[in-house]
Amino acid sequence: MGKIHRYAGPVILALGVANGFLGFSFADSSRSNIFYALAVLAIGLVVVGLVFLKQRQKKRRAAALGGFGAGGSSEYAGHGGAPMIPGSGYATPYDPSRSDVALGHLGAPPAYDDRFVTPRPMV
Repeated sequence: MGKIHRYAGPVILALGVANGFLGFSFADSSRSNIFYALAVLAIGLVVVGLVFLKQRQKKRRAAALGGFGAGGSSEYAGHGGAPMIPGSGYATPYDPSRSDVALGHLGAPPAYDDRFVTPRPMV
């Protein structure tokens, strides 16, 4: 689903911008196209600038971590250097007998009162 949004999103946005230009033309308000073009240009420059800054930040962070992180080395993949299980995203398979959290010794859940509680009156 992500690939559809990645490619269809910009196309739909471009069609929306074109629709704005056509709308002003059909409304015989061609002078408004100038203001609309300036607004589209300003928003486009802000978006391109933010994307550029984000990519630059991602590259700097990857360089600071020695290639580990954003698209970096897979040498450290997994937990503690353990090899990754293909397609799972986990370093080791799930083993319920090996748990660091002992949830089995909590006992029964607390009992609830049997008395009826009336709701507050609506104001």
